[in-house]
Amino acid sequence: MLRACASFFKRTKQAGKQYSCRQGHRKCSTAKDEKLVCRGCRFDKCVAVGMEYDGPMREQIFKEYLAKFCIIENYQRSMRLWGSVTKIQTFSVTTCSDLYWKPNEEEEAVFADVDSVVSYTKNYIEDMNGIYLPIFTRCAWTEREYYAFMALVMFEIGKVIISDCDLSEDAQFILEMYRRETLEDLQLHYRNDLGLLDFSSRLGNLMTANHAIQECMSLFKVRVRGLYSMFDMRMAENSIRDFYL
Repeated sequence: MLRACASFFKRTKQAGKQYSCRQGHRKCSTAKDEKLVCRGCRFDKCVAVGMEYDGPMREQIFKEYLAKFCIIENYQRSMRLWGSVTKIQTFSVTTCSDLYWKPNEEEEAVFADVDSVVSYTKNYIEDMNGIYLPIFTRCAWTEREYYAFMALVMFEIGKVIISDCDLSEDAQFILEMYRRETLEDLQLHYRNDLGLLDFSSRLGNLMTANHAIQECMSLFKVRVRGLYSMFDMRMAENSIRDFYL
């Protein structure tokens, strides 16, 4: 019953509906064995027990963060496994791509315009490397810096989304508090673990890398649109397009 009510509450909030009480007194029974439960009183009961829905904001944060996480992790994992990102890049824990791959005759027969796909992909990787690879190489992150960077990217996304959302002051305070804690933890890492007195350049590199990832995200969206155009995937499935774009 609780799961069904949660789904009802979410649908109501997403649709922006406002239900009136069927009897007019806002005291209808909402027991699960009722055949025709008053939707107005059911929604009131959901609110009364503390249900909240911030789905659009949460989904937008996840949507923006996932692609950036994949880009960052791609470079980090490729460097860890191959020592370089100019020949082979990993795209997940199970897949990687040879950037100098050439299609064989069988592969060319399956897709007549395969050369265009290869050229398009190569240009995309070269553009991404041109933006992110220099700062990524210069950073030479420690493991703690890497995780801190991932957190800072999340906070940056949160700030942009929050500006367009009706988020409480308490929630904004919590977000900023964790951001400060991340930066403070980094400073302790620099002083205590790395023995650095001046770490302004390392913090500056993190901020520059954050900006570079924003640019890479724009290229990524252009690539997704291009792939949809090439393979005409809109005819069969729109969920991936809707998620990333």
